[in-house]
Amino acid sequence: MESLEFKSSNDKQFINVLKSIGFLEDGGEPTQRYFDFLDQSISKKKVAEGIREEYADLFAVNTSAQSLSVEELKGKFKTLTNGTLSNDVCAQKVSTFVNLR
Repeated sequence: MESLEFKSSNDKQFINVLKSIGFLEDGGEPTQRYFDFLDQSISKKKVAEGIREEYADLFAVNTSAQSLSVEELKGKFKTLTNGTLSNDVCAQKVSTFVNLR
């Protein structure tokens, strides 16, 4: 990550996001989805595929989840987790989803 100018300790969290949307294997190796993403003509499609897979439960309760407001997303995440998420963790999940979409 440092060789790509991601030098902050917070930048390492980005690896977890890439794994969650299927761009990296658990060991950190790039997946076929990542290599497909490099083709700019299909890159948005590849990100969308990863988002739909990672947030399948969210899309199952609302097929237009990408259009929900931050407050609506908070409510959906709390419902999906039976209210077990702390406010901070819920906010992080919402923020990640919003930034990916």
